[in-house]
Amino acid sequence: MTDTSTSVPVEVNPAMVPPPEHDNKLCILTGATGGIGKELAKEMAKTKMSVIIACRNVEKSTELIEELKKESGNDKITAAKVDFNSFESIREFAKQFNDRFVPLNYLVNCIGVYSNTYEKTADGHELNVGVNYYGTVLLTMLLLERLEQGNGRVLSLSSKMHGWAEKINLEKLECDEKHYNNNKIYSNSKLYLIMFCNELQRRLDQKGYLNVEVNCAHPGVVATQMLMKNKLLKFLRPVINPFFTTAEHSGRTMAEVALGESKATKGTKGQYFVLNKKTNPSKQASNQDLSKQLYEQTCAYLQVPPNLENNNPAIQTAMNLHVGQVDNNNNNTEQSTSTTTVAPTNEEENKPVDTTTAELITTTTTTTTVTDNTDTQALPTTTIEKVTTIETIEPATTTDSNATASTQDEVIQDATTSTTSTIVEELIQ
Repeated sequence: MTDTSTSVPVEVNPAMVPPPEHDNKLCILTGATGGIGKELAKEMAKTKMSVIIACRNVEKSTELIEELKKESGNDKITAAKVDFNSFESIREFAKQFNDRFVPLNYLVNCIGVYSNTYEKTADGHELNVGVNYYGTVLLTMLLLERLEQGNGRVLSLSSKMHGWAEKINLEKLECDEKHYNNNKIYSNSKLYLIMFCNELQRRLDQKGYLNVEVNCAHPGVVATQMLMKNKLLKFLRPVINPFFTTAEHSGRTMAEVALGESKATKGTKGQYFVLNKKTNPSKQASNQDLSKQLYEQTCAYLQVPPNLENNNPAIQTAMNLHVGQVDNNNNNTEQSTSTTTVAPTNEEENKPVDTTTAELITTTTTTTTVTDNTDTQALPTTTIEKVTTIETIEPATTTDSNATASTQDEVIQDATTSTTSTIVEELIQ
């Protein structure tokens, strides 16, 4: 095993030398195909655990996986296709995973979007709330039993911008196109995520799931080339430079929080971190009564059991749900889509897959048109076999090219239409 301790500054995490027990552990990473998420994936791969990159762009992830394998010397890295624009795709991924892998040790939710224009998900939700909040929550809840079996640790990337959020209105968590403000709705989505995770941790503790740890973190503001195209910020760079971080540094600190093995992070749960330092979130995010109401409302809408009963059959029901006509105070749009079921061909395929192989099983699907930005293609019919990706049916959706669905390079990386004063305010907080 290659000693990787020299590549990680001591002040970030003195305990990153991979302990041998990681060999049999498993991690799912979302939003890891670029930026901070990619750097975080590198750190997790160094531990020699099995890593599944859950992403929409399988082609892009294939190149990433080869890079991660080469840099880490870890061959137990694979990709699984899941579209966070679609509840159906998330449920299908969770079903396939729960059918094949036990236990799950780490779930790192890096997926995040920041859209300059008003867009909707396949389920009719405003894009920021639909992906950053509902999508992340749905995946986490569907994987809870596997996390409990694996003494699991969950990290969801939020943002300091949650402090900018408006006063929460449980009857209207989203906005319409007329009232769309990208900074406000993004901030709201990150506030909802912190509140939900805090309430989830409280309920886990109450139900005796003491070995499951849930945290949120702000990964820092990354100084990207796109950001430096702003002439004023470029001019002010010498002054505001101390408030920037790098993708590499943010990736290392997020890995430290995700693993929970350093002195600063061990045993932490229900916490909010800024980089690797525990910090109090906003007053609104700390409101337990409001968090409880948001949690219960969200679980009811997503049709996942809120009471965390072990081996609850409602989990299986939730994974098999069609995204039907759901009464939702936040969205009156009606949707109708279909689900794909896994049909094992023999008893051997019902056995859990060894987590050290990090291999997934494809499902048999019919040809389906998939729209990814401007590229349209057809998914061919596949047969059940061991491969390095999952091909799931994704509803045909159109995502505006201004909407970024990658990792938490913070809002700054993609806020090309935001005002300069707004960006500077975030940097100096």
